Amino acid sequence: VNGSQYHVGSHDLMILMPENAFEYHTGPAGNWERIFVNLWPPFSSELFRQLGLQDTPVLHLPAATFSAVLGKFERILSLLRNRPRDHARLLSLLVYDILLCVAPAIPRAPSPRQLTRTLASAVAFAESHIASHINVRDLARAAGCTVAHVSRLFQAHLHVRANRWLANLKMRHAALLLDSTSLRIEEIGEAVGFPDPYHFSATFKRINGASPSAYRSRARRW
Repeated sequence: VNGSQYHVGSHDLMILMPENAFEYHTGPAGNWERIFVNLWPPFSSELFRQLGLQDTPVLHLPAATFSAVLGKFERILSLLRNRPRDHARLLSLLVYDILLCVAPAIPRAPSPRQLTRTLASAVAFAESHIASHINVRDLARAAGCTVAHVSRLFQAHLHVRANRWLANLKMRHAALLLDSTSLRIEEIGEAVGFPDPYHFSATFKRINGASPSAYRSRARRW
């Protein structure tokens, strides 16, 4: 990829940006099975950048993540074969779901301000459960501490209330979906754990200063 060589094995995922020059060859073992999903520019580069995937050509996925991603690929193939009603929206949602699954597998450089292990566990849980209807109590349970303790950690290290941080996280992902997909607004709400479209719209407007429909219209004008 762009002049660098990578060895791809079992449970590996390759990510190729639109501008990448690449070629691939099999090793002594011979043929290997590959599945491609292409994202249409211009939104794909920004999507990968926001998820931190733009500089990681090969990711080795943990077994559970690989199994989940493979299941989503198989669902994509089934949708393409059968083409049910609204299959295009379902495909967009599945591809986005794959990216959310693999993003935590990116090797991260140590941050100069390391989070405590407890807070890092809460953050990782929230990031891997974007589509779930979760609250601060769930973050505390995942981190193995009380609600009061995890709330103090968010305030001390991230200078924000835990429930506000969680809402901000979900609304950032919602904004990304509004920018980069044609999913309906209620589908985007469900994709970030807001099954009630009115609650989703109100929360999105409170955090982003515009309703989801107004945000999408403005983004497309730009």
